[in-house]
Parts: sequence; structure tokens; C-alpha cells
Amino acid sequence: MVFFDVDIRSEFLRFVLANSITITPGTITVDVDDNHFCVHALDYTIAEGVEDSVFIKLLKKMEENIEQLIGGWI
Repeated sequence: MVFFDVDIRSEFLRFVLANSITITPGTITVDVDDNHFCVHALDYTIAEGVEDSVFIKLLKKMEENIEQLIGGWI
């Protein structure tokens, strides 16, 4: 089990992240509570770096761009 927090304010983008983790072979998102994620991985090598993945960085960048376009928090 891996527990980590993400700095993504958008509920929709957290949903996208949770589903993306779940479709990754060997992982499943067990729980999401606000920004707190709980992920089960079959092997520790799969779980390594999940909290600091490139995908999280891309989602944060998307959130920033959307906020700039609409002028507020999504």
C-alpha cells in the first residue's frame, strides 16, 4: 500500500489520476479523500515513484492552464 498526497485542487483531475493509476497493470486506487490517495500495488517496484510521476506533473500543468483560461479555480 502506498499513501501520498497530491497538490491538485480539481476534483475531476483527481478522478482522472485515480483512474489512470487503476488502469496501470499491477495497481489499483483503493481510496481518495480530497488530496490523499491510497494505492495498492502488487510489487514495490510498481509503487516506487507513483506519488511523483510525470502524469501528476502533467495534470498539475493542465490545472494551471485551465485556471488561466477561465480565470479561476476549477
